[in-house]
Amino acid sequence: MSASQYEVVLSLDAKQDIYTTVIYLEHDKSKLAAENWKTRIITALESLSHLPHRCQRIFDKEDIGGEIRSLLCHPHRIIFEISEERKRVVVLRVYHERREPLTIGDFGT
Repeated sequence: MSASQYEVVLSLDAKQDIYTTVIYLEHDKSKLAAENWKTRIITALESLSHLPHRCQRIFDKEDIGGEIRSLLCHPHRIIFEISEERKRVVVLRVYHERREPLTIGDFGT
Protein backbone atom coordinates (compact mmCIF):
# COMPACT_ATOMS: atom_id res chain seq x y z
CA MET A 1 0.00 0.00 0.00
CA SER A 2 1.53 3.33 -1.05
CA ALA A 3 1.69 6.35 1.25
CA SER A 4 -1.31 7.93 -0.50
CA GLN A 5 -3.58 4.91 -0.06
CA TYR A 6 -5.94 4.16 2.79
CA GLU A 7 -7.13 0.75 3.92
CA VAL A 8 -10.93 0.53 3.62
CA VAL A 9 -12.65 -1.45 6.40
CA LEU A 10 -16.38 -2.16 6.75
CA SER A 11 -18.08 -1.98 10.15
CA LEU A 12 -20.58 -4.67 11.08
CA ASP A 13 -23.41 -2.17 10.50
CA ALA A 14 -22.12 -1.39 7.00
CA LYS A 15 -21.84 -5.11 6.17
CA GLN A 16 -25.40 -5.61 7.39
CA ASP A 17 -26.62 -2.64 5.35
CA ILE A 18 -25.06 -4.09 2.19
CA TYR A 19 -26.36 -7.60 2.88
CA THR A 20 -29.89 -6.33 3.55
CA THR A 21 -29.92 -4.26 0.35
CA VAL A 22 -28.68 -7.16 -1.78
CA ILE A 23 -31.38 -9.46 -0.35
CA TYR A 24 -34.04 -6.80 -0.91
CA LEU A 25 -32.97 -6.24 -4.53
CA GLU A 26 -32.83 -9.98 -5.25
CA HIS A 27 -36.39 -10.42 -4.01
CA ASP A 28 -37.94 -7.14 -5.16
CA LYS A 29 -36.09 -6.64 -8.47
CA SER A 30 -33.79 -9.41 -9.69
CA LYS A 31 -30.51 -11.16 -9.02
CA LEU A 32 -29.00 -9.10 -11.84
CA ALA A 33 -30.15 -5.84 -10.23
CA ALA A 34 -28.62 -6.97 -6.93
CA GLU A 35 -25.31 -7.88 -8.60
CA ASN A 36 -25.20 -4.58 -10.49
CA TRP A 37 -25.83 -2.62 -7.29
CA LYS A 38 -23.22 -4.63 -5.41
CA THR A 39 -20.65 -3.96 -8.14
CA ARG A 40 -21.36 -0.21 -7.99
CA ILE A 41 -21.03 -0.15 -4.20
CA ILE A 42 -17.78 -2.12 -4.26
CA THR A 43 -16.34 0.27 -6.85
CA ALA A 44 -17.36 3.25 -4.71
CA LEU A 45 -15.90 1.63 -1.57
CA GLU A 46 -12.62 0.92 -3.35
CA SER A 47 -12.46 4.55 -4.50
CA LEU A 48 -12.23 5.58 -0.84
CA SER A 49 -8.69 4.18 -0.70
CA HIS A 50 -7.60 7.26 -2.67
CA LEU A 51 -8.40 10.79 -1.54
CA PRO A 52 -11.21 10.05 0.93
CA HIS A 53 -11.10 13.70 2.03
CA ARG A 54 -12.72 14.64 -1.30
CA CYS A 55 -16.06 13.55 0.16
CA GLN A 56 -18.48 15.79 1.99
CA ARG A 57 -18.03 16.16 5.76
CA ILE A 58 -21.39 15.60 7.49
CA PHE A 59 -20.41 15.76 11.18
CA ASP A 60 -17.55 17.71 12.73
CA LYS A 61 -15.06 16.78 15.42
CA GLU A 62 -16.92 18.73 18.11
CA ASP A 63 -19.97 16.49 17.60
CA ILE A 64 -18.33 13.08 17.95
CA GLY A 65 -14.59 13.39 18.41
CA GLY A 66 -13.84 12.87 14.71
CA GLU A 67 -15.03 13.65 11.21
CA ILE A 68 -17.72 11.62 9.51
CA ARG A 69 -17.94 11.94 5.74
CA SER A 70 -20.35 10.84 3.03
CA LEU A 71 -19.90 9.49 -0.49
CA LEU A 72 -22.95 9.39 -2.74
CA CYS A 73 -23.48 6.22 -4.77
CA HIS A 74 -26.98 7.13 -5.90
CA PRO A 75 -29.43 6.35 -4.42
CA HIS A 76 -27.27 5.23 -1.48
CA ARG A 77 -24.81 7.07 0.75
CA ILE A 78 -21.64 5.55 2.10
CA ILE A 79 -20.94 7.02 5.53
CA PHE A 80 -17.37 6.74 6.82
CA GLU A 81 -14.67 8.14 9.05
CA ILE A 82 -10.96 8.54 8.34
CA SER A 83 -8.14 7.55 10.67
CA GLU A 84 -5.04 9.45 9.57
CA GLU A 85 -2.83 7.66 12.10
CA ARG A 86 -3.70 4.25 10.68
CA LYS A 87 -4.29 5.42 7.09
CA ARG A 88 -7.68 3.72 7.36
CA VAL A 89 -11.20 4.52 6.17
CA VAL A 90 -13.87 2.88 8.33
CA VAL A 91 -17.22 2.57 6.57
CA LEU A 92 -19.91 3.02 9.20
CA ARG A 93 -23.13 2.71 7.18
CA VAL A 94 -24.47 2.29 3.63
CA TYR A 95 -28.00 3.64 3.50
CA HIS A 96 -30.69 4.65 1.02
CA GLU A 97 -31.17 8.41 0.64
CA ARG A 98 -34.94 8.16 1.02
CA ARG A 99 -34.65 6.83 4.56
CA GLU A 100 -34.90 9.22 7.44
CA PRO A 101 -31.64 11.11 7.89
CA LEU A 102 -29.07 9.32 10.01
CA THR A 103 -28.13 10.71 13.39
CA ILE A 104 -24.92 10.36 15.36
CA GLY A 105 -26.54 7.46 17.24
CA ASP A 106 -26.81 5.49 13.98
CA PHE A 107 -23.03 5.26 13.72
CA GLY A 108 -22.38 3.22 16.84
CA THR A 109 -20.01 5.92 18.17
